[in-house]
Amino acid sequence: MRNFVSLLTLHLALCTVLSAQWLEATIPVGDGPWALVYNSTDNKVYCTNLYDSNVSVIDKYNEVIATVPAGGSPRALVYNPTNNKVYCANGGSHTVTVINGRTDSVIRTITVGALPNALCYNPTNNKVYCANEGRSVTVIDGATDSVIKTIVFPIQSIPCAFVYNPLNNKVYCADETRSSVIVIDGATDSVITTIPVGLRPRVLAYNFLDNKVYCANTYSNNVMAIDGESDTIIATIPVGSRPTAFAYNFTNNKVYCVNTNGNTVTVIDGATDSVIKTITVGEHPWGLIYNSLNNKVYCSNDASNTVTVIDG
Repeated sequence: MRNFVSLLTLHLALCTVLSAQWLEATIPVGDGPWALVYNSTDNKVYCTNLYDSNVSVIDKYNEVIATVPAGGSPRALVYNPTNNKVYCANGGSHTVTVINGRTDSVIRTITVGALPNALCYNPTNNKVYCANEGRSVTVIDGATDSVIKTIVFPIQSIPCAFVYNPLNNKVYCADETRSSVIVIDGATDSVITTIPVGLRPRVLAYNFLDNKVYCANTYSNNVMAIDGESDTIIATIPVGSRPTAFAYNFTNNKVYCVNTNGNTVTVIDGATDSVIKTITVGEHPWGLIYNSLNNKVYCSNDASNTVTVIDG
């Protein structure tokens, strides 16, 4: 028994050391850090602060260099590399704030549907998609920032997450209340099909190396892998409690999944769809983003007002 306790103590100590080796920095930001996005043109990370209604801008040295005012309750971000603009969905004001990616100044504010909560960029057609909890998706022209179209979903739908498939020019949208993923044609902005998934799908990710879409189901505590060509489910992956965010590392073909209730990040092999590792992060982690220039993953921790940096 004594030998078992000693081995267990040694194992826990080793796990602590190994976990610490993955972590690089903790960055203080605003009140209630939520969503993250990466500006590949200027090598900056943007983080929304839910409770003080602004966006923190983090440079390559892991320092906050600007604070940009947004609308009420900023909940989502997306980057437009074609025009070097960052879009911020504001759930409290039913708007999208457009930020200049070079100067970090506000360009304009766009009125969208009720309670916007997710954004997606279509580089093929230079369009931005905004999911509104009021069962609609607003399509925005990425050059002019004007509204092109509003896609209305069925009654009781709550669109809440996006991912874009560039190989097939398709937009995938998670419908939380109907436990499904809706597939939209990126050229015509019309619905192609609906895929049943697990309970309460809340986040999506795309693996372009294998043309797969990942869907995290918060009530099922699992991740569904969807074939990007046939739009059929090909794997079910168990993760931690309440998965709520993804980041895809295309350098190593790994998928990172935040488990909010467990204060951890699950790492999934993108080729085999198997779990590689579980990393302990800050309290109540919520957002993830991957920086391809330095091969690092940034995780925002809502309860501790910090951002954890993970070596990819």
